Amino acid sequence: MYVDTRMKGGLFMKKLALLLLLLLPCIALSEEAASDLWAYTLTDEGAVVTEYRIDEHNPATLVIPAELDGHPVVDIAEGAFSVYWGELAFAGDIPHLTNADGFLINTRTDTLLYTAPSSRGKALPAVRRLGECSLINWAEWDTEVVVPEGVEEIGKAAFYDVGLASLALPESLRVIETNAFYAFGVDGDEVILPAGVKEVQFGAFGLFYVDADPTGRAYWHLTVTPSDKWGTHFETYFEYAERTGDDWDVADYTRELYEYEETAEGLVITNWNHNGYGDAVPEVVMLPDEIWGDPVIGIADNALNTYEMYYEHSFTLVIPEGVKWLSDDVFWCCHNADAIYFPASLTEIPEGCFDHVHAEFIVAEGNPRYEMRDGFLIDKQKDAIVYTTPECRGKPIPAVRRIGSSSMDNWGTAWGQDVVIPEGVEEIGSFAFYDWELGHVTLPESLRLIETEAFCVVITEPVVIPASVELVQRGAFFYETPLIVTSDSTHFETAGEYESRVGYPWWGDEE
Repeated sequence: MYVDTRMKGGLFMKKLALLLLLLLPCIALSEEAASDLWAYTLTDEGAVVTEYRIDEHNPATLVIPAELDGHPVVDIAEGAFSVYWGELAFAGDIPHLTNADGFLINTRTDTLLYTAPSSRGKALPAVRRLGECSLINWAEWDTEVVVPEGVEEIGKAAFYDVGLASLALPESLRVIETNAFYAFGVDGDEVILPAGVKEVQFGAFGLFYVDADPTGRAYWHLTVTPSDKWGTHFETYFEYAERTGDDWDVADYTRELYEYEETAEGLVITNWNHNGYGDAVPEVVMLPDEIWGDPVIGIADNALNTYEMYYEHSFTLVIPEGVKWLSDDVFWCCHNADAIYFPASLTEIPEGCFDHVHAEFIVAEGNPRYEMRDGFLIDKQKDAIVYTTPECRGKPIPAVRRIGSSSMDNWGTAWGQDVVIPEGVEEIGSFAFYDWELGHVTLPESLRLIETEAFCVVITEPVVIPASVELVQRGAFFYETPLIVTSDSTHFETAGEYESRVGYPWWGDEE
């Protein structure tokens, strides 16, 4: 399914939108000038047409003048006819330009400059480069596109706002520029990116990366599969911005990568379509701080799961300023992140929201609630360890009031190591120590509560339960763990009490 923009505002508005999209210099020459219908630059040889300006009554055939303001017209720049949809004719002679079968070609640069409506249904010429905005009038809806061998570059917005039935790229291809395929995608087919492609600029495949966006627009899904992913460089947003100095329309880009829900306060990201990058996952993934002008204030359960992403695709994840809260399982299986940045605005990171996360953490200065201490993420409000990063390995556990649920995943250094819980710790949360073997475990006299499956590990030596412990929840230790209880006042939760507390029966092996 696709949306035909000609049914929403007309073809004229579609062309106007493209013109606004392309407000970057086409070529850099010595002097700019303009007449009523033409923009051009001046060289020593004469005028180079850079833009045909929108006329209220576009002619069926546009005649390119031999002169502009007394200067001979000597060349046509790429993108000059991005808002015109008719045939071309020349009042004068420009020897290096050919205009046969609806294809305007610069033979000096071996570049396709423009396609007139008369080119439709004809095979694309085997030129070195398909120029900027050059295929807008050639491709119709559901066109089967075969880019011929010999084409090395596909220019910016070459295929813009068209519906493609299939796309075959040549082995000769080397560069695909920004918005080259800003199109309504291929009908379920996979596009193979040839191994010879060296550069894919940011946003080259535009809307191809979308299954369906939350605004209701539906697009075909496309998987871009390089034959040799290590030989292709995929430009990141940051590289794009540095290269062009132009501020990308962030809303337009982010709608391709993120699903979200609207709330009274702002947007909540519910899914990150990381497969939309194909093999082009950037080194830094910066989540959007707004989409379509609405602020992003939260990130929902499982939204940042990278379970299906190849392990070699590691990245730094930046949560932007303005995000206030994270949901319970937001980082479930976010194992590809090697660093995560938390903003000063973030005031809610739930315990247990990290699973299979082995990243280093950076908390912005000025965050009122959270800080990093030697690799431990600390909730200052609750005086609790929220999570551990690899940096904390081998370091003493800090004397906080609470060791949070699922918090110690990255702390362990060796199978069978001893653990000393420091004085001051009053609570140990569920799954705090999970999935490894411990030797001697020392619990402090300050301890009051040990939650369900707090020690979901094998412990090889007896554990002394201090007299200070008031409650040991059901299944706090593996059932075979030897316990030495020092006080009759310590209560061990029964299966019935567990069911009353959580709403479902205890599933373990304890009697």
